[in-house]
Amino acid sequence: MSVIIVTGGTFGLGQSITVDLARRGHHVVSFGLAQPQVSSTAKGFDSLRTELEQAGVKADVLEADVSSVADVQRVVEHTVSRYGAIHGLVNNAAIGPLGTVLTTDEATFGKIFDVNVKGTYLTSRTVLPHMIRSGGGSIVNIGSGAGYGKANMAAYSASKGAIVALSMAMAYDHFHDHVRVNVA
Repeated sequence: MSVIIVTGGTFGLGQSITVDLARRGHHVVSFGLAQPQVSSTAKGFDSLRTELEQAGVKADVLEADVSSVADVQRVVEHTVSRYGAIHGLVNNAAIGPLGTVLTTDEATFGKIFDVNVKGTYLTSRTVLPHMIRSGGGSIVNIGSGAGYGKANMAAYSASKGAIVALSMAMAYDHFHDHVRVNVA
């Protein structure tokens, strides 16, 4: 049975990914923030827990910030301690406030990159040694068509474009480690 971590796995698309993976029999460790973030309507973990219960499956649901090294390390340590390995990672956590270069303030721009790009980097960087030691694994980074540019989404588009480039670099770098890296 595979062990898979899902970032931003507690709401929206991430919630669907978490529940679907659990239904397929995987051990899933899903994490996110309980408090709503900029551009998010997420309200705690109750919806995820209810959907898991209704589906008759379980997942570990943790509160952690994907842009925090300490939080990411805590999630990975929890996963390895509980399940002994990590076979998959879905980097789904993202925020996407609307705005142009002129209307997006510097703090919001930085936060988008912290969550969308730095979060993918930190989680991948922390998970990869475990995958490599166990003979390989799979990383799926959630992209967006906005990664090629979209009106009124300057920072989000830039962050998703960075995900494409980061994913390609990771795929080349870890091919011989038997770690597949893809953008979905």
